[in-house]
Amino acid sequence: MSTQTLFRLGALATLTTALLLAVGNLMYFTGAHSTPAFVWISIIESMVRVFVVTVVYAAQARRGGVIALLGYTILMIGLLLYLVYSEGRLALAVGFISQAQADQLPQFPALALLDPLATWATALGTVIFGLGVFRAGVFSRWAGAMLVVVGMTTVVEIRAVEYLWAALSVLAWAWIGWALWTGQAASAEGAAAATA
Repeated sequence: MSTQTLFRLGALATLTTALLLAVGNLMYFTGAHSTPAFVWISIIESMVRVFVVTVVYAAQARRGGVIALLGYTILMIGLLLYLVYSEGRLALAVGFISQAQADQLPQFPALALLDPLATWATALGTVIFGLGVFRAGVFSRWAGAMLVVVGMTTVVEIRAVEYLWAALSVLAWAWIGWALWTGQAASAEGAAAATA
């Protein structure tokens, strides 16, 4: 697979992530966050974002340095922990198991511990990854700055801040996806490789 093909697939995945975040945020703000559809959208968005973060990291690996690698690693851990936690949420949302059954399962309380771990790892990873995007300059520095703010506001549960998080997360990933689609990331990385 060529780099251009990888970036094109990454662009589609990144734009899909932005779209799924927008739909999920609309469902969350309208009170549909406990429905199976919301849980499925969250799971699919997180699975796609695993690929997205990998492609974005690959596009800026040379210029991102240790900061981008550290952000990538922590963000991936957070996303994977979230996917494991979402298994239990999905089982409850679709009625596969009842809350009474979940309370009797010995592993369910341990599964509940994954939620704060996943949230904090995702928040910290997004901040550091955003700093890597900002520092590398392969993508717009504004997109990197937005990711930093998204990471910092991930753990704040104030409605106005949640609106800010929703808007910035969709905008940042859409901006990065558009840069991948138009080839801006490949041309910036190619120019960096030529000067190195």
